[in-house]
Amino acid sequence: MAKNYLDKTGLAYLWEKISAIFVKKDGAKVLSTNDYTTAEKTKLAGLSNYTLPKASTSVLGGVMIGSGLTIDSTGKVNATGTNVTIDSALSSSSTNPVQNKIITTELGKKMNTSDLIAITSEEIDIIIEG
Repeated sequence: MAKNYLDKTGLAYLWEKISAIFVKKDGAKVLSTNDYTTAEKTKLAGLSNYTLPKASTSVLGGVMIGSGLTIDSTGKVNATGTNVTIDSALSSSSTNPVQNKIITTELGKKMNTSDLIAITSEEIDIIIEG
């Protein structure tokens, strides 16, 4: 079996390829050396003092829980206030924020009271029993 050897040109070519793939050891540093920049170190050190900015229409930030709201251990916000008024009946003159008058108006468009007929419980029993 014949042995093959590299000449100077072949060895230089091989060394160029190896150098392109591997990084030379830098002094006494080893792979576990934390040699990030001073700017990065300063930035990371400052994170312990970070304050989330207040949320606004143009800034995504933090919000604080006000009165009438609670937040549970999962981060879910719940309304607990008692200042919410709910109408007990439909009314076309309601000023409720739920807009009861809109609901009443729209329901009124669906059915006219003149279309209703009176039916007794006996008549219902006859219809059901056949």
